[in-house]
Amino acid sequence: MAVAKALDYLHSIGVFHRDITESNVMARKPHPSTGNRDWVIIDWKTAAFMAPDQGTPRYGPDDVLGIGHLLLGAGVPRLMDDEHDDER
Repeated sequence: MAVAKALDYLHSIGVFHRDITESNVMARKPHPSTGNRDWVIIDWKTAAFMAPDQGTPRYGPDDVLGIGHLLLGAGVPRLMDDEHDDER
């Protein structure tokens, strides 16, 4: 949820990442006093090389789709490996 909140804030100020994937989201070490982790969005190269019109709200859905893929990957068991051949 922290990544979704961060993207919501970024979109509200007109900033779009456009490449939210598992490899572009990183967890920091847990905070010593609380044990909570901070989640960080990394690798802004795609955003840096976008055409100017791609930094507009109509491109926000790319980030929303990226969050959906992250949630799907984190919350759904992997049923497509060889171990589950009989379930296909």
